Amino acid sequence: MYSVLIIDDEYMILKGLEKIIKWSDYGFEVVKSARNAKQALEYLSTNEINLIITDVNMPKINGLEFVKIAKEQGHQFEFMILSGYQEFDYVRTGLKLGAVDYILKPIDANALVEALKKVKHKLDSQIVMRQDSRTSLNLQIKKLFENDLDKNQIVALFHQLRINPELIGHGLTVIACNRVDDTERIDHLCDEYGQVLKFSQGRVIDIGFIGGRGKLLKFVRELEDRQIITGESFITVGETVYDWNNIS
Repeated sequence: MYSVLIIDDEYMILKGLEKIIKWSDYGFEVVKSARNAKQALEYLSTNEINLIITDVNMPKINGLEFVKIAKEQGHQFEFMILSGYQEFDYVRTGLKLGAVDYILKPIDANALVEALKKVKHKLDSQIVMRQDSRTSLNLQIKKLFENDLDKNQIVALFHQLRINPELIGHGLTVIACNRVDDTERIDHLCDEYGQVLKFSQGRVIDIGFIGGRGKLLKFVRELEDRQIITGESFITVGETVYDWNNIS
């Protein structure tokens, strides 16, 4: 279910949009309605949103200014704009900013549904692309650990992962977490420690841990203390190397 944030300074339009269709029938859920851009930005500061539907003509910060501010702050979302017939200049600017579609007031339920179908198709495609990218990256790292990449491929992989090869001079140790049922929790811990050199296969996740022995031992203890490694699962820690040519 994709999350939706609706912004309009007119209360009746907000409530009408929430009820005009059954959002879940089209794969969406309205999680927040805001009366102005300030409220919307406050919500975005602590929440991720897939789709924003915003009125263009609002006091202080209009809808298009809001979109620019939100994107400058690093928020990622698709957006549609609401406008009146006399506001086509806003619509044109919104489309240039990347709006998926626009909806004219008074809002027609069928037009809204058609616009949502377009957005859902785009969001679904993005998920497939991200999954394909993760699969490709997973395979590349696996090949690195198996010494199956040439120098140029390794340089390209490190560039993609934003790894400075010189960091490996601090030490790189391959850790295998075996018989793991929840690799997502290991991924979260890796994110906390800034570890991006990892690949998973079935119930095994291999991590090319970059850092000294002290940092490595702390990481391993965290895996145990947080009970990420429990039951029949276990950790295998390899030899520390200091040159990326010796990773395998």
